[in-house]
Amino acid sequence: MIEINKKEYDWEAGLSLYDIFRMAGYTLKKPSVMVHVNGNVVKRDSWDRFKVEDGSRIELVNLLRGG
Repeated sequence: MIEINKKEYDWEAGLSLYDIFRMAGYTLKKPSVMVHVNGNVVKRDSWDRFKVEDGSRIELVNLLRGG
């Protein structure tokens, strides 16, 4: 089981951050979000190789843009 923004989801071996984005309802491959996994920031340049472990607590924080 994993937690994404305080909602529980089933965990599967090999889950990537891109799977997490899809599960959370994001439609862009690389949405404008900050990713925390178990309290640690995951930098955008490592999203391609980051694998989500069972029991992970993930927080996706939307970044605001404007001008």
